[in-house]
Amino acid sequence: MHRNLPFVFPLSNPVRNYAWGSYDGLSRYTGIAQDRDKPMAEYWMGAHPDDPSLLILPDGEKLTLDKYIAEQPVRALGDEVFSSFGELPFLFKVLSASMPLSIQVHPDKAKAEAGFAREETLGIGRSQPERDYKDRNHKPELALALSDFSALCGFREAREIEELLGPELSAFFSFSAEQGEASLRALIDKAFRLREKEKLSLERLLEGRARALAGSADANERLAGETVLLCSAHYPHDPGALSPLFLQVLNLKPGQAIYVPAGVMHAYLLGTILSYAAVSPRNTSTSTNSWTFWIFRPRQASSKPVKELKSESRTGKVQPRNSRFHA
Repeated sequence: MHRNLPFVFPLSNPVRNYAWGSYDGLSRYTGIAQDRDKPMAEYWMGAHPDDPSLLILPDGEKLTLDKYIAEQPVRALGDEVFSSFGELPFLFKVLSASMPLSIQVHPDKAKAEAGFAREETLGIGRSQPERDYKDRNHKPELALALSDFSALCGFREAREIEELLGPELSAFFSFSAEQGEASLRALIDKAFRLREKEKLSLERLLEGRARALAGSADANERLAGETVLLCSAHYPHDPGALSPLFLQVLNLKPGQAIYVPAGVMHAYLLGTILSYAAVSPRNTSTSTNSWTFWIFRPRQASSKPVKELKSESRTGKVQPRNSRFHA
């Protein structure tokens, strides 16, 4: 055990390289050197077991943050955090996207615990690809924009969805605003279970509708259409490109934030954020080249920016209602 250590350490933090990352976002906002050979997507600061930060000790030795917490939990976390969680309960990271990420829906705490227990009982190894729940945690997330940032987050109202779909797409999905949530669930279920011939029909209808919306004089319609075209360009032939017509499109300015609870369908599109999330690698998402996904009963949620920090001071507090998270 390491003894007589200071309370404050320099950290060496890992960079995660994903295809959707950027070539300038992390270096611009963290000062780290840019890897010219591949995009850098996330800069992790925390004790996540997949890639923990390294503490640089006074003698130059390096110690992973999770190991330090395991050796001296109360000293590292404080009494309140240790008694409440027994571990560092969040992962803090900088995320920078140059193209849309996959659509995601995170499980709530009850589903995460039940799923983890079920897979432990079945003997599915935590590193096996068929493993869904690698821990018991949910993953609510608070995201604070460092640059202009766009995202899909939370469902639109049924009437707005019907208007954006237009007559042909509404007929294709048998969508009716009067049927509300039931019709929305049927639309999503059908969209991601289409046969190949149906996908071609959807692709043709969606491209035509997106171009019509992108040329609209209405700003909301224009944004929805342009976002569909953006997603289609990065994920051709994928029915997930329909998502901007039933999910809210949010454009955040630096200093604005969104809170994404468990159960809310979302996808980050472009830009750089600070992300503060419960520690969990688990979410329901897609592969890097497809938006096809399975749903954890996504729920309706308002995900408008909750606070804008004043530019003259660059400080302030963002705290979602009914959440212990704040930034």
